[in-house]
Amino acid sequence: MRRFCWISVLAVCWGCASGPSTGDTGARVPESEQGNYAPVNADDPEVAAAKKKAQESLDSFIAKCNKEDLYKAKMVKFPMPVKGKTEHIWMDVSELKDGTFIGTLANDSFYDPQLKVGAPVSVHRNDVEDWMLMDMKDNMEGGFSVEAVRKHLK
Repeated sequence: MRRFCWISVLAVCWGCASGPSTGDTGARVPESEQGNYAPVNADDPEVAAAKKKAQESLDSFIAKCNKEDLYKAKMVKFPMPVKGKTEHIWMDVSELKDGTFIGTLANDSFYDPQLKVGAPVSVHRNDVEDWMLMDMKDNMEGGFSVEAVRKHLK
């Protein structure tokens, strides 16, 4: 049996309309959240390649994070254990200390309704699966997994 995991793609999937369901439970994503979540095979090669690219360029992301006035959004995606499952979720980064990103959830958890936007979280740099920067003109850098995940929404 193939394992599926949920990957939040935030608002970068504007216009996603189909209603995905989880591969392991058959649960439906609430209509209000359909553009924000996608069921993705846990061993998807495109997602794995995106993670590798993100890790290889993480030092570049860190250097750019220090340029506060250039970016209005600095985020990393990481695997978060939630109720016996793994959710791949974005966090807004506020600081990096001793190799650990500190910030808040950038979106609500799919599996745990009590984990909401703004909840404090931290993740070690080795666990980062993707990163994304948004400049003042809404140009995105990083977000390597976004294209791979979008393909699962079609």
